[in-house]
Amino acid sequence: MSAWIVSIEHINLIVTAAVGFDLIKESAAQELADEMTMENYASVNYRYDDKKSPVTSVYKEVQPDTNSLRDNSKEDLVYAVFMFKQVRCYAYQSSEHPKWNNSFSKEICDLIEDRLVDMAEMDIGDILDSETYNDSPWGI
Repeated sequence: MSAWIVSIEHINLIVTAAVGFDLIKESAAQELADEMTMENYASVNYRYDDKKSPVTSVYKEVQPDTNSLRDNSKEDLVYAVFMFKQVRCYAYQSSEHPKWNNSFSKEICDLIEDRLVDMAEMDIGDILDSETYNDSPWGI
């Protein structure tokens, strides 16, 4: 398994979803962005026995660019599946260290995934097998 540092934009996209789903208050968005950044760096540093220092994250609302995937009749579905892949990507890149399973970042990712599955009205297997999932980038 490999891991890499996701972009600040990627983290902000997930934090924006957490705010949008009312999982956190907007006033806590910067704190979550900081924690998610730290978790990602902890994972990469643990995986590669490295000592990279996290960049300073500055939270700003980010909406996904799903224009190339957009079917206006299924806008919520496209958003849900695209975001599901972005959350999965972040979690994959951040899960290499032993403290991940008890982190708030993992908890938020799990909660967002649950909301996205409900929004898509599909089970996880169908999301993973969907054309939209396959056409969505692994990270932004």
